[in-house]
Amino acid sequence: MEPRYIPRLCLVVILAACCVCRATAQPTGPDVIIADLFSPISFGSSGGISAFSVGTDACNIGDHVLWWFGSNNVHPVIAQAVYRMHDGRFEQIGMSWLKHGFAAANGSTCGTCTPAAPTALGVFCSDAYGASTNAVHGTLGPRSDVNAATGWFPHPHTMSPPSTAIGGRLQVHDSDLDPAAYPGARYFIEAQYVHPEDALWGNDDNNASWRELDFSGSSPTPLAPTVSGQAAIHAWPTLDPLALVVEVDVPQDGRFSVAMRPQPLGGGVTRYVYVVHNLNSDRAAAGFSVSLPAGASASNLTFHDPDYHSGELQNGVDWLWTVAANGLAWVCTETYATNPHANALRFATSYTFSFESDATPGDASIELFKPGGPVVVTVPAFNIPIPEWQENQPESHLDINGLGNNSYTGPIVAQLLAGSAGVVNVSSTAVGSPYYVAVAAGPAIADPVGTPGGQRINVALSAPTTVLIGTANPMTVTLGGQTIPFLTPATAGVLTLQMGVVHPGAADGYSASAANELHSMICASPFPVPTPGPTGDDDALAFTLGPGGLCSTPFVFYGSAYTTLWVGTNGRVLFGSNTGASDFSPSIAEALTGAPFIGFWTDLDPSSAGSITIDVPSSDTIVASYQGLPYFGEPTSSVSFDIVLDAASGGLSLENLSGIGPAAVAATLFEGDPQWLGISSGGGGATNGGPTLFQSGMSGSPLIDTDMIYDWWGATVGTGALVPSLQGNPPTRIDFSPQGNSYSWTAQ
Repeated sequence: MEPRYIPRLCLVVILAACCVCRATAQPTGPDVIIADLFSPISFGSSGGISAFSVGTDACNIGDHVLWWFGSNNVHPVIAQAVYRMHDGRFEQIGMSWLKHGFAAANGSTCGTCTPAAPTALGVFCSDAYGASTNAVHGTLGPRSDVNAATGWFPHPHTMSPPSTAIGGRLQVHDSDLDPAAYPGARYFIEAQYVHPEDALWGNDDNNASWRELDFSGSSPTPLAPTVSGQAAIHAWPTLDPLALVVEVDVPQDGRFSVAMRPQPLGGGVTRYVYVVHNLNSDRAAAGFSVSLPAGASASNLTFHDPDYHSGELQNGVDWLWTVAANGLAWVCTETYATNPHANALRFATSYTFSFESDATPGDASIELFKPGGPVVVTVPAFNIPIPEWQENQPESHLDINGLGNNSYTGPIVAQLLAGSAGVVNVSSTAVGSPYYVAVAAGPAIADPVGTPGGQRINVALSAPTTVLIGTANPMTVTLGGQTIPFLTPATAGVLTLQMGVVHPGAADGYSASAANELHSMICASPFPVPTPGPTGDDDALAFTLGPGGLCSTPFVFYGSAYTTLWVGTNGRVLFGSNTGASDFSPSIAEALTGAPFIGFWTDLDPSSAGSITIDVPSSDTIVASYQGLPYFGEPTSSVSFDIVLDAASGGLSLENLSGIGPAAVAATLFEGDPQWLGISSGGGGATNGGPTLFQSGMSGSPLIDTDMIYDWWGATVGTGALVPSLQGNPPTRIDFSPQGNSYSWTAQ
């Protein structure tokens, strides 16, 4: 049901008292997101503080225009921030004042734009502000003006920043960017829009986006595509599998995100780092507490917040912490009644907390700053894993064929054909130190106890079948590491390799690498390559993985391993079952309940033209290629694309998407087939978080692990078209990379 009509000139007054609704399905009403953060710039340094800004390209992905008046308070304000990830911590190190929007250009970044006046952003239209425009002093207002839960703020803004090179702009202390102080640190820029109409319709939980930057040059340089629809706190679990994040919604207010990362330190002690991010709560946070079992130790407590600046009203006094018998608490030094401008955790801002303990923490909670109910909100429990596996680290790194880190989740597995060539790569920051490599027959062994220094040894060092290479003839670490070629054993089996580097300062006197399993695989495919796929209308053909079938290990999809793939004629590869394989008209309900799948799902007809083939270009890589297939009943149309599965990494991709042509525009019975693009875990466990717009250069991940990642077009007779992602700035490929039991995506 739509809210009652509110004349836009009255909206300024009414929003001050408006409550907030939460959107749970496909956006209804206006919905502003940031599609891209582009061309960051530097304004130089003054007094040990540098100032920056980034361009923002906003999209209205809703179904109503978004009003954009510079002459009143119905326009967006834009916050910017910088974050640093280093040594197991994630900290906000910079913030800006708010840029006030003034007009909308109605561009086409988002797809097919329905233009509106300069005082509104049309449906699927975009509006880009360059980095310089986002930093003009006359358009910058204080954060303290804004109620982020309702989007309300006074017009004009109550004060302006100093007209200096850094005044009001995105400020970061130079010391926080020092590579000598933070070696190997990674940095992220974030921007967030707040708009009263967006908040009124309950579409304000996707207004932030982030992008990784390199700050080593004269101006920041982007290192990866923008991740749209997420605050930067989600970069932490995206890039560090030890980090976890949960969402906390305050009734009739806004949203917090809470992230946590455990870091074993040895001797049974673990460092726990928590980050609390206020996305859009106006009531803000005045305290954060974590419970501990009775008798647990707690030491080395820390608190970190970014600095307010340029005359902003918030006082920035650090929170105080206390240790009690049942846990820990950090609290703001003043209450709302004492000082409304105390250092509460306000919107578009994150505070970081840490401590060390010999016990696993229990519940966490957030105490709210402004009056109202509830006074405290509980943070959903984290499923804290107990590390049983060592991970690669700068002090000791070993991999086979460059395969990635295991991040405490198990051994790194390299599966190669028997007799094939490979390389072992070893490196360490302890250049000149001796090292050895343990080679054990059989798989790696979980080690839940660990060494006194907190490392995991995942090979049986004392077993008679384990060989220590480098003890009799010592090897030493060289600058840049070493590459050692080898031939995979000619017989099927498993070998495990783990390196130890002996150097001063290591907790155990040595640093251990991750365990790497080398699987020697013998499987000769009985099929010619490429293998013909199904040819009938609404048909599917099964393929097994492993010896006697396609030369691949089981494919892990949404956390489950599958040994059977069904390749369907309607543009999908299904996992483990052909349930729904014959369905030619895609629907959200079928995607939620049918077999798990990936693909461009629509009504295709290989019985009249085109071909489907299955290829295994290398071990563990499977390609289902759809070439020149017409839509059913439309012989002049053509659809070509590839589905690629990489069993070694668990990644999937939809490639060569430029070969997907539209359905013919003709008022026929068969014209206008619905289209579905993406992945689903199906099986009744999938959830629907709404469609995703895959546009070239964009990336993202679902807020809930079980959410399907897809775009959708529900066609009707007489309206030939393509799914929105294949319009506007369409990608040629979409990559889905494992992220826990779900996936992140990147469109190129």
